[in-house]
Amino acid sequence: MSYPITFEVENKLVVVVGGGRVSTRRVARLLAAGARVTIVAPSVTDDLRELAKLGQVQWQQRGYRAGDLDGASLVLATTDDTAVNRRVANTAKRASIPVNVADGHSDGDFAIPALAEFGPLRLAIDTDGAGPAVSAALRRHLEQTLSPGWARGTEIAARLRRPLKDKSKPEQRARFWRAFADGLPEKPMGDDADVKSWLEAIAEDAGIELPNIDLLSTD
Repeated sequence: MSYPITFEVENKLVVVVGGGRVSTRRVARLLAAGARVTIVAPSVTDDLRELAKLGQVQWQQRGYRAGDLDGASLVLATTDDTAVNRRVANTAKRASIPVNVADGHSDGDFAIPALAEFGPLRLAIDTDGAGPAVSAALRRHLEQTLSPGWARGTEIAARLRRPLKDKSKPEQRARFWRAFADGLPEKPMGDDADVKSWLEAIAEDAGIELPNIDLLSTD
């Protein structure tokens, strides 16, 4: 049984060995998370080639070789060659670098879950390697059925969290956040005036003054 975590990659070097469709999807997420990405592969997809031309990734246009993982904080082995993937994984483990192997995580340290995204809200779905197709199907189901109120509520929470921490006591915040969470996902889907009234009411009940910031802007 695995232990689910998230991994901070902003400004960290991530080496991706392989340049196919799996690499393309994973590189896109790495860049969105602020990682510095180096791809090692003789050939890559058109999307990865374009990213390399734009300087958004570094592309070593060749096969994997010793030294390619130097300085990496994270490694992804995504080739269609099991022997190469295993070699990458073994090298990473000897260097104590976390490594994911795309063709089955038995050779790696961690699995990459299916991810359903709703603005700042991300739901990771993992079957501990037992059923990737099930994870993908559940992701699609969530994307089609989950109320937008969860995403908007998450955006509001992100804007409120630090200002409330600076202006209130722990017990006040606990009371506010319990009421806030109890109102999801329906309350954030009202019009702006209704949402603001709701926030003001639960803040007043918690003894908190709402900060003077735009809580509902989508910019």
